[in-house]
Amino acid sequence: MTMKPTPIGRDRDHLIDETNRLQRERAELSVTGPTLARLRCDLRYHQAMTQLLVLTDTWDDDARVIVNGRRLMHQFFADHYQHELEQLEEMA
Repeated sequence: MTMKPTPIGRDRDHLIDETNRLQRERAELSVTGPTLARLRCDLRYHQAMTQLLVLTDTWDDDARVIVNGRRLMHQFFADHYQHELEQLEEMA
């Protein structure tokens, strides 16, 4: 009997692929990319990581604290980059 991935499993797999792709893109843009492109990529990365951590099952209280802390950190950075992008777009 083969197991089909659950909708959450598919979403999680997609988010893992997306965060890996965005990490590579962030590395490339950090060297040569324009500021707006870097900020947009950073924003998408932190949003994807936040979503991924929401879907992460924790196995005990310690893991829950770690996962929630990381989720909050990525949410903070997503909010930060969103604010920076809005300010730059207003100035343009």
